[in-house]
Parts: sequence; structure tokens; C-alpha cells
Amino acid sequence: MAQLFMRRSFYQLWKSSLYRGFVGGRRQKRARNGWFASDLLRELPKSSPRTPADLSGALAYTQMVEPLPLYLRLEDRNSMAHSIEARLPFLDYRLAEFAYCLPDDWKLRGPWNKFVLREAMKGRIPESARVRPDKMGFPVPAREWFAGKLFEPVMDVLSSRQTIESGRYRMDIVRRDVDRHRKGEADFSDKLFGVAQFELWAKDLANSGSDRGADSDGIMIRPPRAGYDAAGFPGTRLSITMSDSTANAVEDNGDFNEI
Repeated sequence: MAQLFMRRSFYQLWKSSLYRGFVGGRRQKRARNGWFASDLLRELPKSSPRTPADLSGALAYTQMVEPLPLYLRLEDRNSMAHSIEARLPFLDYRLAEFAYCLPDDWKLRGPWNKFVLREAMKGRIPESARVRPDKMGFPVPAREWFAGKLFEPVMDVLSSRQTIESGRYRMDIVRRDVDRHRKGEADFSDKLFGVAQFELWAKDLANSGSDRGADSDGIMIRPPRAGYDAAGFPGTRLSITMSDSTANAVEDNGDFNEI
């Protein structure tokens, strides 16, 4: 009996460590991506005491504290304002309560995430969609944007004196990855957007001392909110709203038609 208890305890400990890695791995990978100076990375904690060890607790914390307000307030409202259907289909509070009460192995089982949802959809949707391992939300063609019309504005930010002298980035690696992105060899659109919006916000804050402002290109930098910053570090989350002229320049390039 003692041996059985020890085996079960070890299994639970091992499973919890896997869950922590599954839930927090993307967060760590996003921050430790080679672009940032080593002294900044030393400030990034390897783990967070706020992140529970069990999968359900970690998922609940991740969903409720980090992306959920962003999804509901920004993605849903803004997309519908432009006649794009991105409304989340599972907002019923009873369904949410039921999902949070399910055992961990009904959420993640073997190689499958969203296990209970996949099971519930048997016979209701095509099998090719139900068993897809790469299920994702509505994507925007950010890769094409940052390799096309928005490449030069982003490069102006990344090559500015403020960005280079800040010491926040390993510029040799940044330039290498930007060149690979432009050639279509890799996709660094998330990094490009995150770093560019952070530097624009920092520039605006340094120049005006106000909480919000717009640069000469008509890009509005909104104040930070609790969560994760543009580069993936704990602390702030930023957002950029392009002016009509900037958005029209992208639309005239035909990029919006690729969505």
C-alpha cells in the first residue's frame, strides 16, 4: 500500500510538472526568444508562484487573468464593428462552470487538447476538422503585412537611435531575423509587432510624458494594462490603433483581402 501511495504521489508530481510546462511553456518561450539582452532575461522569473501546479487551476488563471478580457473587450467588439464574425461560441456561464469542474484528463489527454470538446463534436462536424492537431483561431496575415507595406515603418522603429541605445535587444540577432522574415524564410511577425509597439510607446512616453499620444504616422499608443507587455514580459500589455490613413494604406495594398 505504501509503495502504491508513493507511486501515485510521484505520478501526480510528475504530471503537475508537465502541466506547468504545458501551460507556461509558451510564455517562457515567447520571452526567451534570442532578441533580448541577457541582463533583461535574468529579471524574468523561471516560474510564477501565482501559477497553480494542477492543469485546471493553471488554465483557469491563464484564461481569466491574461487573455480573456482581451478576447471579449477588444477582439469580439472590434471585429464585429467591422462585420467580421469572431464571436466566441462558449460564453454561457453554465458551460464555463461545467468546463472548469471537469477533471484534468478531460481537458488534456495524450497529444490532444480540448479533449472533451473533441469528444462532444463526434458526428457533428467533419472528422478532418475534429481531429486537427493544429486547431487555432481566426488568423490575420501579419506575416505578409510585416514583409510588405509595414516593413519599412517597423524597420524605422527597430533601427532608431532610441531602440539601439536602449540596450534592450541583441541587435545582431534582430537584424538577422528581420532579414529572414523579409525573405520569407521564417515568421517573426509576433516579435516584430511586439517590439515595435513597445518602442513606439516608450518613445511617446519619453517625448511627451503623457499617458497616450500619436506619432507622425498616425499610430496611437494606448496606455499599458495589467498582464504581459508587448515583448512577453510580466507587467504590462500594450495596444496600437492605426489611424484611418495608415489602415487605408494597408488596405490599398490588398493585404486585407488575404484574411
